Amino acid sequence: MPTTTPPEITRTDLTTPILQLKSLGIDDLMRFEWVTGPPAEAVLRALENLVAAGMVGEDGRLTVTGEKVAECPVEVNIARMLFASKEHQCGEEMLTIAAMTTIQDVFIIPEGAAGALAELERRKFTAEEGVRLGFLRRLYCRAHCPCRTI
Repeated sequence: MPTTTPPEITRTDLTTPILQLKSLGIDDLMRFEWVTGPPAEAVLRALENLVAAGMVGEDGRLTVTGEKVAECPVEVNIARMLFASKEHQCGEEMLTIAAMTTIQDVFIIPEGAAGALAELERRKFTAEEGVRLGFLRRLYCRAHCPCRTI
């Protein structure tokens, strides 16, 4: 059994940190002096994600979108979602979803029979479209529920 855990950089998504480094003008990520170097495949995966998201061009430089996203103090996918929401005129909903991703689940599921009933109630608020729309459904239901017990 190991006496220490592997460094976090070896087991985390590097997309946001790589975007931040690029925004600081650090383009040669393989020669960057990391405290603990990340696996090369993790750096490559992060760069591929950034290119696919339109934040880094094929030339390896930040795009205008990448520069804007790098200024946001949130993860890349959240920032991308917020910028896209302006175009789709759903900014309020996306800000709500972004905020809700920073908290733990709002449902408390007790043990036993009460837990089974609570789970059935929780399922009413899930969305086939994904977790984030489920968050939004919960919030709007909570805001408009006369009993306020959700």
